[in-house]
Amino acid sequence: MTTNVTALILKEMERQGKKASNISAKTGIPKWNLSRYLHGQRAMDMDTLIIILKSLQCSLQIRNNKTGEIINVE
Repeated sequence: MTTNVTALILKEMERQGKKASNISAKTGIPKWNLSRYLHGQRAMDMDTLIIILKSLQCSLQIRNNKTGEIINVE
């Protein structure tokens, strides 16, 4: 995962007033693991990203730059 994605997650957490402990409790991801993901110390796979996004009531869209097709990942 790039820093851009984690920066967006951190920004949304701040906007919602959520802390890593809130996300950890909701997702079952240990707080120390979550912290490592969010600070770029551990690579995040797509399944983990989706779990975190769902806990924040967010979704992910992927756009094919060649075709313009947009895929919603939920």
